[in-house]
Amino acid sequence: MKGILEVYYNYFSNELKSKAFYAACFGFLFFLIALFPLRNTVIRFRRIVIPSYIRVLLVFLYLIAFILTYPRRFHIDIGVQSGSICLVFSVLLICSKKSKFDFASVLHLIVLAFAILVGERVDAMMAVILHLIFDKNSENYLYLEEKISTKYFYPLMGGIFGLGILGELLRADRNFNMQYLLSSVFTQSTTVDVSFIYLTGWYYNLKHGVNTDVLLNFFFGFLPGEYNGISSEFNFTEFLRDKVMANPGGGLYYTEGIIAFGFIGVVVYGIFLAFLIRFIIVKSNKNENSLFFNMLLVLILIMQLRIQWYGFIYFYTPAFLILVLSVLIKINRIYLRN
Repeated sequence: MKGILEVYYNYFSNELKSKAFYAACFGFLFFLIALFPLRNTVIRFRRIVIPSYIRVLLVFLYLIAFILTYPRRFHIDIGVQSGSICLVFSVLLICSKKSKFDFASVLHLIVLAFAILVGERVDAMMAVILHLIFDKNSENYLYLEEKISTKYFYPLMGGIFGLGILGELLRADRNFNMQYLLSSVFTQSTTVDVSFIYLTGWYYNLKHGVNTDVLLNFFFGFLPGEYNGISSEFNFTEFLRDKVMANPGGGLYYTEGIIAFGFIGVVVYGIFLAFLIRFIIVKSNKNENSLFFNMLLVLILIMQLRIQWYGFIYFYTPAFLILVLSVLIKINRIYLRN
């Protein structure tokens, strides 16, 4: 254990930590149970046809957007919140794959490895995995491989984990010593931070009971305004900063459910997320030419770590951009046909 959780670990009672642990287990268990009926589902959809040079251009645009999203890591003064743009570029590149290792996909994998190395692990790790488990068949369909060869799966997981550890060390600007290296292997800083906020959610619930104010941000967080969005006072992270204590940001997805509903909220949020994924998969498979649901499926898979670690609020903006993009692509197809 390290970081803020190490400082405040004894601040939380054993009863609180026990409830938090079992609730997390129940939430994840119901999440898996709700997804269980899809275990034999074949996921496939029609590939988006994009010229190779455009796909290469998308990789470079992804790199530019990534640098602008994290300017301090590149020692530049200009920064733009373009994380959602990065996600959309990743979705387009995966949905338009010509083969598992076509030139643009390899370029994208290199840039994603670079992103992991400089500390942006959440979306980049999942994008790498999706690149390697989606393939194209002779009918121009992308499909999710049912069986993944262990020859490259375990080295892949080990490589991603190693890059993540190295990225954490570089991000923390620490010397490479064995003690800190072992600490990074067993207690990832992001995991520690979000677990701390999860525990503060339980602290609030046990002391003050439920508070449904945070649901305003869950249902209306996609709308502009001072009361909505990531920085809103109703975002559970900001809510806990104000009501309990300072925190490093983020927080487990289930924390909002604890504040709003208590123990049962963890189960409710787990089931909600699972049924949303099921709905998107079913809609995508039902109509393999459904551009919006196909891209939305790839998006929600890429964002699984971000949603689980930081909350559902981060899904709104890229999902809206995917909707706009799918409409523009359809309009362009109609124009070309006419």
